[in-house]
Amino acid sequence: ANHCAGAVMFLIEDDTKAVLYTGDIRSEPWFVNALVRNPVILPYTFGQRRLDKIYLDTTFATNRTPHRSFPTKAAGLRELLEKVSRYPEDTIFHFHAWTLGYEDVWITLSSALRSPIHVDDYKCRLYGSLTSSASSKNHNHEGAALFGFTCGNRYQPGCLTADQSARLHSCEHGIECVALRSPNVVYITPIITRSNVGEVLPEVGAGGGGGDLAQARELDLNDGEAAMRLIELCSEKIVDQQARLKTISLLSKARTSQRKVISLHTLHLDMNDGTMPLDELAKLLTKLVDQTDSICLVDEDLEEALGNDRKKTKVRDVDVLKVELPRYLVRTLLCM
Repeated sequence: ANHCAGAVMFLIEDDTKAVLYTGDIRSEPWFVNALVRNPVILPYTFGQRRLDKIYLDTTFATNRTPHRSFPTKAAGLRELLEKVSRYPEDTIFHFHAWTLGYEDVWITLSSALRSPIHVDDYKCRLYGSLTSSASSKNHNHEGAALFGFTCGNRYQPGCLTADQSARLHSCEHGIECVALRSPNVVYITPIITRSNVGEVLPEVGAGGGGGDLAQARELDLNDGEAAMRLIELCSEKIVDQQARLKTISLLSKARTSQRKVISLHTLHLDMNDGTMPLDELAKLLTKLVDQTDSICLVDEDLEEALGNDRKKTKVRDVDVLKVELPRYLVRTLLCM
């Protein structure tokens, strides 16, 4: 399907009818040309058989902008490589891959800059499952490039690594990666395309995404009894009156919200099993309301939380070598 690792289309047929279900696809010219030569599709392109229906991915085919054009994935990658090549060799790059579909970007960056890409444990486990073995019978072709393969007695590593000392990173912001504390970090944020006047179309939320790979700590208040117990505990344990009122207000507001959760993103919690004693949580909530406006903590996902920080930095493109190189880059990269 030319979308993300393992993405496929479904051709459903019997003796009389046939339906093609595309799912999410990235319909570039080379992809369409390859489709018409596909042995399974050939009887339909040849005219021997007829497709009765096509269920087509129309994420960006809206009535408002029915003919929006997108650059090819190759064009986006060329732009990315041209821009990162302007930076000194000691620059550390962080590519924000919030969802699936950026595998080609990782492979391209790793190959061009001769560096593996550090990813967090979750991505390691997720993409590590794509590697082929005789026991798993997993033959996903991206797996070898991402996490390596064994040829005879020799193991050839892929482009993804758990080593934080790598020059390239695509780890989640909340894991406190040591390398990202460097002043030489440049952050790369993907976009969909640019308008004729240069405005960017952000990629966030496209296709129902908005955090497929995001790791965000949240306090789940869907259990009403537990939520009331926490409110009572805050009333008992928080001595400062103003902090107590703010905390209880935050909990009450979250209880009446749609998702009934509070974002703990700014606390950078280290909880391997996802649990914490209630009295300790009550103390942490006081820190939360002190450092952040309580309104933005309710129903807030990771992308929105990171967005609050990014709004303080104006995003610029590098057009000429003499301008100051920005720490935040917006690139034309597509995962679709």
